[in-house]
Formats: sequence, structure tokens, C-alpha cells
Amino acid sequence: MKERPTRALIFGMVVFSIGTFLFLFSRYQYQKAASENYRPMEEIEQSDETFLLQRRKEEIMENSFSTSIELGEEYEKQSLLGIASDKYFDAKSIYPTAIKPRMALSRIYYQWAMVEPSYCWIAHKEVLFAMKYVNMGQYPDEYSELLVMKAGLNRQCGTNKNYAFLEQFENEMIEENK
Repeated sequence: MKERPTRALIFGMVVFSIGTFLFLFSRYQYQKAASENYRPMEEIEQSDETFLLQRRKEEIMENSFSTSIELGEEYEKQSLLGIASDKYFDAKSIYPTAIKPRMALSRIYYQWAMVEPSYCWIAHKEVLFAMKYVNMGQYPDEYSELLVMKAGLNRQCGTNKNYAFLEQFENEMIEENK
């Protein structure tokens, strides 16, 4: 009777040892093959045509954005606000969440609305959209400037109740920021 449990135990140990050996050997072979075929991700990305095209596109967009901002600032200094607003609008179209062109465009439209009431609607709209993207926590100065512009537009042009779309948009924005 003592032989049977001993034989079973020895048989189990042999099977376990062979299984462990096969597992470790296969793992070693897998890692060896993986290390031989390894290419750094940077090398793969640099050789990938799609990646190259994507990087080129990003460079062009960044260059266009920077150029539009620079031209907008230059025209604004020369008091050519119409051309400056076009350049800022172009920059805003490239990167819609960028703060700088939205703030500049809001300032220009605000100045125009203070002089000519026909710009009230577009000034209201641009200030509200800028407020949507300008986070009070990240950009407190810009956000308070937008609040001042909004209050000035409400005094000069009336509230957004005069502009149904803007009132609805403002209400949605308030709900999002709660």
C-alpha cells in the first residue's frame, strides 16, 4: 500500500516538472523571437507613409494658424479690424478650441457693436461661443473680460431675448457649466 501513493506522487512530480519545463521553454522561445523582430515605435512611425502625411498636415495647420494669428495682430495694430477679424476667424477655423483667436474676435466684434448696432447679434454670438471654450478655472482674466463684454452688449444691444437662437444657446451653456 505504501508503494501506490509513492508511485502516484512520483508520477505527479514528473508530469509537473515536464509541464513546467515546456512552459518555461516556450516562454523563452517567444521572448527570443520577439526581441529579434523588435523595432522601436519611432522607427516604425518614421517609415510609415500615413504617419509622415499626418505629421506634414499638422505642421501645415500649425503654420497656417500661427500665420493667421500674426497677420491678425498686425492688421489690428494698423486699425484694419475688418481684415484682422478675417485672419482671426481663419485661425479659429483651424483650431476651434484655441483661446487667442476667439478672444481677439470677441474684442473686435464688441468694439463694432458699441459703435454700430447691426453688429450686436454677431458680437453676442461670438462672446457666447468664446465663453463656451474659455474655462473660468484655466483663464480667469479672459473669462471675466468676456463677462464684461457680455454685460456691455446687454446694455448697448439688449439681452439675448432679442435673439432667439442666442438665448437658447446661452441657456444650454449655463446648463453645461452647472
